[in-house]
Amino acid sequence: MKKQKSKTAFPALFFIMIALVFGVIAGILRTVQLLHFIDFNTGFYQGPQSWMIALNVVLVIALIVCLVVTMVDRNKYYYSISKGKNLLIGLAALVMGMAFICYGVTDILNQITGLESHSFLAILQLILKIASGFSMFYLALTPARPNRTTDLIHLVPCIWAAVTLVAMFLKHTMVITVSENLYNLLRMMAILMFFLCSAKYYCGCNDNRTGRWMIFSGMLTFILSSITTIPLLIAHFTGHGYLIGHVIESSFLDLVLMIYIAIVTIIFIVSRRNIAEIEQQPVEQNTTEEQLSNAE
Repeated sequence: MKKQKSKTAFPALFFIMIALVFGVIAGILRTVQLLHFIDFNTGFYQGPQSWMIALNVVLVIALIVCLVVTMVDRNKYYYSISKGKNLLIGLAALVMGMAFICYGVTDILNQITGLESHSFLAILQLILKIASGFSMFYLALTPARPNRTTDLIHLVPCIWAAVTLVAMFLKHTMVITVSENLYNLLRMMAILMFFLCSAKYYCGCNDNRTGRWMIFSGMLTFILSSITTIPLLIAHFTGHGYLIGHVIESSFLDLVLMIYIAIVTIIFIVSRRNIAEIEQQPVEQNTTEEQLSNAE
């Protein structure tokens, strides 16, 4: 009888915790920058470069850790989410859908009252927000039942993310604030990648490449959101509301997006199973049965 070689499991959770710690550190650094080193006449950063260097170093380390978690681990996994965890994803999707629809309706009211421009991209964004909300409601009701006739509904948030990314880039390019919104643009790219990968998974695609990129984009979204969303909301509630909606943008929709993507990513990581271990289980079971029969 051949002995089975024991394999050391890849410490994914360990590296994930490291990435989360560096994400929190980056968020603290960014919050200090916004509260103490912003010129409120222009909205631009006027602090020492050492803070920016420290922030960028922390982000690079976090990015490397994300790459280690998703790309260095060459084990093949099977992604299967249990009913209980599907329920948690469903609840998160329900809240996400409500946030999308609420902000979509708010945008419609702002369009009617003239608080926002009547540009084509703005109108398209609010339509896609409401459509993305209904897409999330569908996901909440059918989190683990792929249906080819309705799979395309999962692409609606992807289209919203793509249109939002284009609108952000055009807006900040025209007012020359790309440097101040670079992290926000990168965050939107990560969100777009996450929605694309999750749409493939919800449509029944369970390959390792999709899983790796989904985990990578989910972790990257959390880290970038920790410096583009929470610090700005803290600055807003501490009386620095000039930042919101002027040079640097953030909203509660971004916060809900961050929480939703974090929940789905964590469940996705925890629920995956090593294919090598799955294939080894029947062998171990047969070996045990053979030993029992020999003992008799």
